[in-house]
Order: sequence, then structure tokens, then C-alpha cells
Amino acid sequence: MAEIKKNKICLSDYNYKKDIENRLLISTFSTLDLQVLEEILYSPATISLKRIAKNLNVEEKEILPILKKLEIANLLKIENDLITVDKKVRKYFEFEFFKFDENFKPDMEFLQGLLQKVPIHILPSWYPISKSSDNIFDSIIEKYLLTPNQYQNYLNDLCKDNPIFSQIIKDSHSHPSYKISSDVIRKKCKLSKEQFTETLLFLEYSFACCISYEKIEEGWQEIVTPFYEWAEYLKHQYSTTSNSLKFKQISSIKSDFCFIEALSDFLAQKKSPNDPILKKAEELHFIEKKRDKYLPNKKGQSFLKLSLEKKAMHLYLNPTIENSSSSEKQIKEAEKSILKILNLGWVEFEDFLKGVTAALNSQQPIKLKKNGKNYSYELPKYSQDEINLLKTTIFEHLFQAGIVNIGKYKDKECFSISDFGKTLFEP
Repeated sequence: MAEIKKNKICLSDYNYKKDIENRLLISTFSTLDLQVLEEILYSPATISLKRIAKNLNVEEKEILPILKKLEIANLLKIENDLITVDKKVRKYFEFEFFKFDENFKPDMEFLQGLLQKVPIHILPSWYPISKSSDNIFDSIIEKYLLTPNQYQNYLNDLCKDNPIFSQIIKDSHSHPSYKISSDVIRKKCKLSKEQFTETLLFLEYSFACCISYEKIEEGWQEIVTPFYEWAEYLKHQYSTTSNSLKFKQISSIKSDFCFIEALSDFLAQKKSPNDPILKKAEELHFIEKKRDKYLPNKKGQSFLKLSLEKKAMHLYLNPTIENSSSSEKQIKEAEKSILKILNLGWVEFEDFLKGVTAALNSQQPIKLKKNGKNYSYELPKYSQDEINLLKTTIFEHLFQAGIVNIGKYKDKECFSISDFGKTLFEP
């Protein structure tokens, strides 16, 4: 396979063909096949055929063909009635057998086990991590998986110029279930079973997708999913997506450039100012007081000469958020939070707040953190001051700059991104 920009995985560095051969075999297993495999895995290294048949309450002739398949896979040897299990190969099959457990999670612990299949001296050449690293897996997390943005950028690079990778990742990382049948993907991508298995093996080592199995009426279905912690993060993102409100339900709408137009009218001496307009003009140093009258100074006069869009950009680039000790970085984070509802139309602020993940406080952005044996993308928790910053940024700063429209929905505050805002914030 072609080298990927952000990793240098070369499957031929280990016995991947045998891995593929075994995976293909496992993907065909029936319920009885799995029962026989389980009996082999959790019995002594030497056991009689008769004992296995008795334990499973089946005829010896029924399980003998299954044992022969496992013999071809080098898991065991059959000599007359005696079965001898290869302990090293058994470890491999134990790892794969977990994928059939209804509680199986392709999580960080699973990915660590996956890497143990590869000789340890190979891993630094697959994943370009620091040579001084004393923990390869921690370094891999740091480089590829640490934050959602970092991981998403890595996936984008992985998919670049590879439509098959792109299709598989897109399908398996999409709602509603964050899983998809292997057969569906294989047919869509026009891959043979061997090609598909090799591709998924590569994507597993790339931490992009994982193979597992779920019980269906006919037996078992092979499925493709994201790794568990990323799937949980995606589920959170989906479940906290704001509901779009109908325009006719919105009242007290203040839209487009109405604030900028009112500010301009005041500076041009066309209207008397209301409190927000006067305060904004003072904060921007646009006016000076002469004989009990507020008149535009040179800065205010220069602002008046700008086009509507340039006036909006001036207000956007010069935020004046009252009673805020927040840094410029925190304000920018609050601004970027509206990206999640870019094309949703009108949304209620309280509903929007549930899905905000911006780094508004001293905490770092969302990171993959370990708690005991478990990992998760730790979501931020906001103080009332941070919620106030977010609200002020949207309903004052971005509204005044013409980037959002504001209104009421059943006496609750709501907003939408204006056409100007969309042109400014669209990727």
C-alpha cells in the first residue's frame, strides 16, 4: 500500500498475510464454529476430541471439520483423538474472539493489544514519534489522537487522494449508529473480501476504523466502527446538535446590519443615540463631547466613510465586551463556537449551549484522557462567568458586527447566523 503522509505503516513488516488469512476464516464462523473455538481457547493445551464433543453436547463428526479448519490456521494439531493447542497462536485467536462479545469495545485498550501483534522494534518506523519516548502508545496518542481537531486533521490526511479510505471512514463515522456492515462497504467500494480485509487491517493500525461482530438472526455480522472513544465523542456531538426553529416562531427579530446602521445614523447626526449605541461609540473612541453634544471625531468620521461590510469587519475585529477579563484567545474561542450551527438557521441559546465545546477557560481544549484503564475525550465544564462570556460574545459582539441575528422564541433568547456571518465563518 502507498505510504500515508502522517504514518509509515508497511504491513509487510510482519506476517500480515497470515493475519488476513485468519481474519477471513474468522469472518465465516458460524455459532457452532465459535462455540468450538471458545472451548479450545479456554481448555487445557491438550484435550481430547471426545471431551470437546461432550462439553458442547454435539457429535464428534460435527466438530471435526471445524477443528480441521483451526488446524490449518495453526491453532492446533489433531493426532487421533488428541488435540494439542499452540499457545502462541491461541493468544492471537483469544484477541480476535473478543470481537464477538456483546460488550466488546474497540477502545484504547484494544488498540494497545493490536499493536502487540507487531514486533515492537517495527512500531517506531510505522509511527514517527520521538526517539526519546519511553512509552510508544502514549506518544501515538500525543501525535495522532490527543484532541478532536488533531485527530480529524489526521484522518483528512489519511484520506487524501485515497477515495476508498475516504468512503470507509465516512460511512463508519456517520450517524445514526456509527457502524456499518462490512458487506455494504465492500460492495460499495468494489473490493474482494481479501482486498477489503487488507484495507481494514491497515485502517485499524491507522486508528481509523475497527472490525467487530454483532449477533443477528442468521448468525454473526461483521461491522466496521470508529474506535470506541471517538464514537462516544461523535455521539455526544450528534446528541447535542441544536434543533432548528421555524422562522415564523421567532419574535422581536433584530437582524443583519441594524446595529451598524443605527450607529452610523448617530455618527452622521441623523438620530439621537440609545444607550447601547452611545456606549459602543464611546468604547470605539468614535466620539467626543462638545457643548453637551456628542460629535464624531476623526476616527468616527473615517468609520462613516466605510462600506457596510467594512464597518462590520471593523466591529468584529475590535471586540469591546463589557466587564470581561477574558483574553483575546477566549473571545475567539467563543466566536468559533457558532460554527456548529452555521447552517441550522434559528436556534435557542440554551439548546445551543449543550453542544458547546470551546476552550473558554484555563483548561486546555478537549483531550483524550486516561482514568484508570479507561480513556475518554473529556468535555469542558463551564462556570457561570464563562457562559456569560459566550452569551455576550454572541448577543452583543457578533450581533453588533452583523454576524448573527437575534430574537425571541417563546420568551427565550435565540439567534441565527446572518448571510454576512456565513461568508465570514464558512471553511
